Amino acid sequence: MQPKNTEFLPSNVRAKQDYDFRPRKERMELSSLFAVLSLANLAFYARRTRAAVRSFRGHIGILFSTARGVPLGPAFQPQPQGHLPNERTYARAEGIRNLQATRPWVDNVDLQMFLMGFDAGEEHCIAALAKHHNNPDSQQNRTL
Repeated sequence: MQPKNTEFLPSNVRAKQDYDFRPRKERMELSSLFAVLSLANLAFYARRTRAAVRSFRGHIGILFSTARGVPLGPAFQPQPQGHLPNERTYARAEGIRNLQATRPWVDNVDLQMFLMGFDAGEEHCIAALAKHHNNPDSQQNRTL
């Protein structure tokens, strides 16, 4: 006589092999991966990949150019007392040291972009200070 409930017999284990025994959270992560790769996001990833390839081509072109290192500026600045260390060059070198300490993978291209930002910040600061000193309202506030 055969038992009426044959669901758990070893002969029926093959029917259960298709069941996904992973926790539900892992199954959901897999479905979210498929959602990311959907057609709606395909154009976004295509644009991002194209931009990365263009950047990579430019990056490699600069790296393999004949220039070695990045120009920091003059090491010394002439003064009536003699030649003194150039503070601007020292600040640029210190910024590069800090960048390399936090991001050891940076190369010359990244350092050139960093120095371009440094120069832009310096110009902005000089312009803001000049505007502040030429503004009559700011001069009145200093005398109060």
